[in-house]
Amino acid sequence: YRPVPSAQSPAPPAGRRRGCAVAEEIPHRLVRVLRGVPDLAGIDDDSLLGLVGASANLVWEEGSEVFAVDTPAKAMYLVLSGAIDIIDRDGSVVRTAGPGEYIGERALARDDLHSKTARAKVRSELMVVPKAPLVDLLAAHPALAEQVRARLAAPSPRETDRG
Repeated sequence: YRPVPSAQSPAPPAGRRRGCAVAEEIPHRLVRVLRGVPDLAGIDDDSLLGLVGASANLVWEEGSEVFAVDTPAKAMYLVLSGAIDIIDRDGSVVRTAGPGEYIGERALARDDLHSKTARAKVRSELMVVPKAPLVDLLAAHPALAEQVRARLAAPSPRETDRG
């Protein structure tokens, strides 16, 4: 369908259709979510859009496990809605991650097992970003790779509560 300008309304500016926005003017909603991840804040939109394309938005019902302690890390999870409890080996809730927060990235980056369990406190939607596209992103952005390595090498006050 291609809108045809009528005599009553002016033609839209070049590059625009009536009622449509040019993609470059409105960043994809999930690209904006990825910009909330500190290490990804300076990455270009096209690279982030590649991560979005490789990810899946999935819903966990209340009480469902996102990942369990001592299981291999396969993805980074960004909370889009709801709340995810991060649970220690003794069953105590260490913290709760909410919208805009991410979990599981430390074990993923270290190619390690999860040190905590993550469970949906309420019905929650998460953006699941698999390991392979994150590895590709680091290969394409050496400065980002170094920044991530440096952050992971330094002790973090949040390290013990991210899973």
